[in-house]
Amino acid sequence: MITKERLTIIITFIAVALIIGGIIFFTVPKESAPAQDINAPAENSEATPIETIATPSIDTVATPSSAIKTTPKNPTTKTPLPSPAATYQEALKTYAPGRMFQFANCHSTPGSMVMTTGTKFMLDNRDSVARTIAIEGNQSYSVSAYGFKIATAPAKAGTYYITCDKGGAASINVQK
Repeated sequence: MITKERLTIIITFIAVALIIGGIIFFTVPKESAPAQDINAPAENSEATPIETIATPSIDTVATPSSAIKTTPKNPTTKTPLPSPAATYQEALKTYAPGRMFQFANCHSTPGSMVMTTGTKFMLDNRDSVARTIAIEGNQSYSVSAYGFKIATAPAKAGTYYITCDKGGAASINVQK
């Protein structure tokens, strides 16, 4: 014979099982309709499949020899630095590999850098407003929105702080 205590335990067990089953049933995503192949043409479409479009290979494109310019490489000459009026892309090619402070919301990336005295580096403003970026020692630059300036590391060795709109942003450890 089933006692009142055992009946309560069985009913409780069944209730817990039904609750767990309901949770699983209502939270597991249902299978959706099969995804349509995006490469298959739509019904009543006159689109040409991608495979049938002819694209010229590199061998079939003619390049006049006068259009190819060759510059002799001299390993003893250094790459000239872009002028202050250089384009952003030219400046990135020259300075981005490790001589650039990029500012977004007046926060600098990287936060600090080591360089030798007199090294040129880039101050890159990625904000939609102009910023005043100053290097301790009276070097101050007004950098336009999405603009950049080329700065020069101080001539004296030491740690110099860079501020953006008078707030702390980065530091330079200048070495001789």
